[in-house]
Amino acid sequence: MSEIDWSTLRSIVGAENLNLDPAERAYVSQDYFARAEPVAAVVVPTSTETLSRAVAWLTERGFAIYPRGAGFSYTNAYLPTRQPGVSLDLRKMNRVLEINPTDMYVTAEAGCTWRALDEALAAHGVRTPFWGPLSGRYATLGGSISQGSVSLGSGSFGPSADSVLGLRVIAADGTIVTTGSGAQPGFSPFFRHYGPDLTGPFCGDAGALGIKATVTLRLIKRPAQFSGVSFGFDDFDHLVDGMAAAARLSRVGESLGMARMALAKAATTSGLLADIKMGLDIAKSAGLGAAARIALAGRRFLNGAPQTAHFTIEAHDQRELAAVTATLRRALSSFGAEMVKTVPAAMRANPFAAYDMVSFDGRRQLPMHAILPFSRAADFDRRLDTVLANHGDRLKALAIEVLRVYAGVGSTGFLYEPVILWNDTPEEFHRRHSNPATLAKSTA
Repeated sequence: MSEIDWSTLRSIVGAENLNLDPAERAYVSQDYFARAEPVAAVVVPTSTETLSRAVAWLTERGFAIYPRGAGFSYTNAYLPTRQPGVSLDLRKMNRVLEINPTDMYVTAEAGCTWRALDEALAAHGVRTPFWGPLSGRYATLGGSISQGSVSLGSGSFGPSADSVLGLRVIAADGTIVTTGSGAQPGFSPFFRHYGPDLTGPFCGDAGALGIKATVTLRLIKRPAQFSGVSFGFDDFDHLVDGMAAAARLSRVGESLGMARMALAKAATTSGLLADIKMGLDIAKSAGLGAAARIALAGRRFLNGAPQTAHFTIEAHDQRELAAVTATLRRALSSFGAEMVKTVPAAMRANPFAAYDMVSFDGRRQLPMHAILPFSRAADFDRRLDTVLANHGDRLKALAIEVLRVYAGVGSTGFLYEPVILWNDTPEEFHRRHSNPATLAKSTA
């Protein structure tokens, strides 16, 4: 590394945007799950033009390039596999470039966070259909679209890619490729399908096919009203049937399911369901009456059903909200029983909450997921039960636990996410993004 002449690259991106510090090189070479041999340098471009020039310089000299947003993934996608490698930290490319509420699109740089984008759009009364992962306080547009994120808005609008109208992407030689209608001379990026869909290959590619510089997303009118519904189910089969019935309505913003054990453990954390802060946030978003009703219910939402599912509903006025909520309740009542709606209220009170990168008790954790058709979810669950039972003694001896979380993705997809918890030493990534009090609980 000492033989590399960085002077030209330093002149391209600026001296302050080329980081050779060993600690930073090690940090960007690990993600939620794994770590790799550190990259040779961290490059922090500040515009599409400097990104293009930097990529061209690096490629010409044989560097492997690993683009990175906030780094909140668990797929090893940006971890170095070949050296010398360079990490591209895109978080300084974070400007919202254009909000067009007439033609209903927004363009922002790929390093913009979902929370920052949502705050900018709120003043215009609009929102993107998919409006971020739960880590959207930190997660970037480019990172989420590269990883195929689902979460906020996915119940009705599917994964992140389904809200994308066009991209500006940097190819390996530094060429700037524009997809969608914005590629046409004199056209705005208002429409995705102009000839072959060139946007699609760059969505879910983990940055392998090109490095996203800007993202254009479609907009919808921001819903004025919100409600939530929670149901308990006697078993997993009934939960899947209930979530499928909700998905077919195409009116559920978020659809989140979990086994009762996972919900009980979530309720002990300082994150999503922390009682005091949750009460304050619900009072702000839904009024003191809603907060009082949930406070009176306490943690009774934990009692009873082995499986639970929680749904958010959006509408533009109270009449529409009441009608959709009633329709959803009827659809779910054939499969389960209604319970206190604490979870959807908490989700919407603070959608971009900060949360730890280790579990509530300081253990390492690894989510992994598959998106299945509803018709195959029950069989998958039974097969997983068999695998876990076959290894039960070993898992117990090693204090390994597997929780299960589920989500609806549009009208066709069922996301099944096992979360593995185990005792292990936190890495630098976890230490930087977790509460010290939670880290202190680690027994590794």
